[in-house]
Amino acid sequence: PHCGHLERIFGEGGAKRLSEQYDVPILGSLPLDPAIRQEADSGRPTVIAEPESETAGLFLSIARKAAAALSQLPVDHSASLPKLKLVKA
Repeated sequence: PHCGHLERIFGEGGAKRLSEQYDVPILGSLPLDPAIRQEADSGRPTVIAEPESETAGLFLSIARKAAAALSQLPVDHSASLPKLKLVKA
C-alpha cells in the first residue's frame, strides 16, 4: 500500500528455510510489481522495456546465477549415443 515500501507478504526467511531444506541456492527475489506483468503481457519484458531499472538488474542477476550453477553440472551425453545390444555368437 505504500510506494517504495518493502512488504514481505510471504513472511521473512521463507526462501532461506526452503533453500536449506532442499539444499538449493537462493538465486534472488523480485518485487511484486504490476509493471512486470504488464510489460511481459505486452511482449516487452522488463529487461527490454526498462533495461536500466532495478527490477531488470534483479532479473539479470538471477539469470547469471542460474547460468553459473548450470555450468557446474556434469554433462550427460548418454541420450545422444546409439543404443548397442550385445548378443553371443
